[in-house]
Amino acid sequence: MALKPCKECGTEISSSATACPKCGAPIKKAGGCATAAVVLVGLIIVLGVATNLTDDGSPAPAAKPRVKTGHSPELQGQREKLLTELRDLGIIGRIDCRDRVADAWIEPAFYALDFDSKQKFSSVVYAYCFGTSEENAVVTLRDNRTGKEAGEFSALRGLRME
Repeated sequence: MALKPCKECGTEISSSATACPKCGAPIKKAGGCATAAVVLVGLIIVLGVATNLTDDGSPAPAAKPRVKTGHSPELQGQREKLLTELRDLGIIGRIDCRDRVADAWIEPAFYALDFDSKQKFSSVVYAYCFGTSEENAVVTLRDNRTGKEAGEFSALRGLRME
């Protein structure tokens, strides 16, 4: 148990204390919602960069939703890391990849995201499952609580939510 000074009176207090025993000042703990928000913003920035380039580093065409194509080990590693972080944040649950169809089981936090973030996260699932631009492939978004379809994403049409 580490000691730290109280920000109000300077008395050395336990790092696990909720208030200063001398002056009664509350001790603010770092983390919680603020940390989750910072992580989510960071993921969105990383995702924006990861979905805006092709394997050779050139910008993706703007006519379709931007999906960074390819199945290189480096790209797949980046996608897998991002998807793990999305699972940890309660945004996406499991992902089932099959031939030309994938199911992404979405969690309640997914619904709170803005449309662009939902589309970017869906495009990462698409690229993770299909790699190359498989024009007929579809990612179906399924609610993890009800099992019902909540939307779908394809490289041709982008994201459509129910």
